[in-house]
Amino acid sequence: MSHGVARPHPVCLGLYLQTSEVRAILGKSVILPCNGSGLPVEKLWVHWEAMGKDVLSVRDDIIRVGRAFEGRVSFLRDPAKSEDFSLVLTDVMLNDEDIYECLWEETKPVCSVLLQVLKPELFPDHVEAYEGDDVTLECFGNIPKYKPWEDIYIQWLKDDKEILRLSSGKMDVSIDYNIMALPPKHNISRGVFSLTIQSVSVFDQGFYECRYKAVDYEEPRSGFPERHTLTVWGTCVFN
Repeated sequence: MSHGVARPHPVCLGLYLQTSEVRAILGKSVILPCNGSGLPVEKLWVHWEAMGKDVLSVRDDIIRVGRAFEGRVSFLRDPAKSEDFSLVLTDVMLNDEDIYECLWEETKPVCSVLLQVLKPELFPDHVEAYEGDDVTLECFGNIPKYKPWEDIYIQWLKDDKEILRLSSGKMDVSIDYNIMALPPKHNISRGVFSLTIQSVSVFDQGFYECRYKAVDYEEPRSGFPERHTLTVWGTCVFN
């Protein structure tokens, strides 16, 4: 993983704004760098945010995590001991792409990091299973983290025919595919739209596509990967 650090520009109050660009692969971990050297860490007050939304903060040994980052974010080292304010973000999703800012005392900028999330060049889009197996077809999209649940739109197609739709907070499933499920709400809000099919049969094999809307007024766009091929092998019974 590589990132370039741009030449720092002075800001008020004697601090220097450190700027950098970081790239991460979907599903992997990434470090957002920030050096806190020279700041009075005995009065530690560090706050990370992304476009005004809380990511991670520590003040007087009390750590708070933003709702969209729970269980996925931490400091690289103890900032009070190391003067290192760098952030570690795990299981990076497409909608984690943003500008992240580290603030001292919530108002004084120390670091600004542009995070770019890349799709992996190689990603499995051909799934094989035996009859009776449970299968998950992965799909990822980029929707706003705090998009209201009732505004989220997801659609799955099999052989160009709709089999599942989530719209207006309700999920409709084709009568022939009533053993399908989407991830929990908090994962969907992160842009995880994977489809789970329970106890597959040969009838389930075919081409699957995932679509979603990033904004309400647009036509559905393809998720990543754009298409899955599911092959289901029958089981042989010997007397």
